[in-house]
Amino acid sequence: MNVMIVIHGICVIVCMILVMIVLNSKTSEAQKWLLAGTAFVMVNAVGYFFELQSTTVEGMRISVKIQYVGACFCLLCFLCFADVYNNHINQKLINGIKAFYVVNNLLILSLVFTFEH
Repeated sequence: MNVMIVIHGICVIVCMILVMIVLNSKTSEAQKWLLAGTAFVMVNAVGYFFELQSTTVEGMRISVKIQYVGACFCLLCFLCFADVYNNHINQKLINGIKAFYVVNNLLILSLVFTFEH
């Protein structure tokens, strides 16, 4: 278990470095989506790191909730990044898919944060 914690601690540090690299790059709309996606991946990694460190059930529950915040929105941000990067901004199908993901992810988050057992 200690090796897993060390490996995941390194993952959190790498995610923090990636966020700093994206933050320091040239500002564009695609870069903003990439920054948000990378930040959500970091939130997911931090939540999993806290889950590995927790010793109580309540601590694990809180860390899983942190994980879901990152996991729900990182893929949506990367979809928006790919959309902006490939200039598909005005396509109705892509916008419908993004709207579906927003509603779906908000529903998942509301379920995760309201149910305790």
